Amino acid sequence: MGIVLSDGHLLRRKVTHNPAFVFVQSSIHNPYFDHVFKLLQIFCTEEFEPKFQIYQNKGSYYFKTMQLPCFFPIYNLFYINSIKVLPLNLFDILTSAGLAHWIMGDGSKQNAGVHISIYSFSLSEAELTYSVLEK
Repeated sequence: MGIVLSDGHLLRRKVTHNPAFVFVQSSIHNPYFDHVFKLLQIFCTEEFEPKFQIYQNKGSYYFKTMQLPCFFPIYNLFYINSIKVLPLNLFDILTSAGLAHWIMGDGSKQNAGVHISIYSFSLSEAELTYSVLEK
């Protein structure tokens, strides 16, 4: 869940297709990228190797899994009409491991605390995030 909250997303090429999981990470975070790839490698074809790309003068690594029906429950939580949203049951689905992945993808150390980038969230999603993290 934390990976989807940050730099991961699910992709459906057509309404009739199963979703695939896609993960992109800046090359400066290669150790974390490798960790996530090892976790999800079982969903990739055997010969698959992560790819390197240059985007806006920065290098990043990415991988995409096979399109599989096992990704539908996650897709249905996070997507409405193919648009990524914050699940309303975030409190029930976010674990400590999920929070750690979210911080690894979109977080940074801020003085004595942690900053999580939620700039693309709507106001109601930001309020939900605050409420969940406060609890």
